[in-house]
Parts: sequence; C-alpha cells; structure tokens
Amino acid sequence: MREHGRPIVVEGATTHPLSPVDTAGAGLDESWVQRLLESNPECLPIAEIEPAFSGSLSLCRELPTGAGAADNVFINSLGLISIAECKLWRNPEARRRVVAQVLDYAKELARWSYEDFEHAVLGARNDGSKSL
Repeated sequence: MREHGRPIVVEGATTHPLSPVDTAGAGLDESWVQRLLESNPECLPIAEIEPAFSGSLSLCRELPTGAGAADNVFINSLGLISIAECKLWRNPEARRRVVAQVLDYAKELARWSYEDFEHAVLGARNDGSKSL
C-alpha cells in the first residue's frame, strides 16, 4: 500500500501531475540534491518524522566526521541537529546502508564537544564565519 499519492501541481485553475525526472540526463546528481536541501530545508518532511526537529535551518554540507562526510547538517531553534544523507537510487540494500551511514555520523557527532562541532561546521562552510 502506498503511503502518499502522486504529487499534483496546481497553477490557477489548471492542474497536472508531476512526472519522474531522468536524473542522469538532467545533470541532477547527489551534489545537486545537497544544494537543494541546503537552500530549501523546508522541503524535508522533518516535522512529519519528529516534530521536535521542525523549523530546521541548514548549517553546512559535507561535514567531515570520523565516519566520512555527512551530506547535509541542519539545526533548529532548540539546538537539535538533523543529518541528511542524499542518494539517488532506491533499493532495500541502499536504504539499509544509508541508515547505517547516518547512525555512524550521529555516533561521531555525539562524541564531539560544542567547540569541536562549531569548528567542523565552520570549516565545512568555508565562508569566513567566526562563530555559529
């Protein structure tokens, strides 16, 4: 059973269903997804997954951890951190690997002090910021 219906675009009085995009032919890769999420964190259904994490803002992309680089890192007004790992394919094994990857990132971040976290985020942002 499907959890959600097919998305429909409504423009004035007209509607049309969204169609899948050929990601290879359109130049849409994981980096494109990361940039999309960085610019539009509200497109993630965070509140549907856990309302306490809603209202998240993007901190950085490619946050280096001892387990590899976390694709996107977000924070909300309560200081709660969310991690997103971007993948373009769907299969059960890929989902398991992504979940394991995110758990590894979370395990690494849990060991960090605030200063460690701030230093890593500022380094990933590379925008000259001196503080979060």
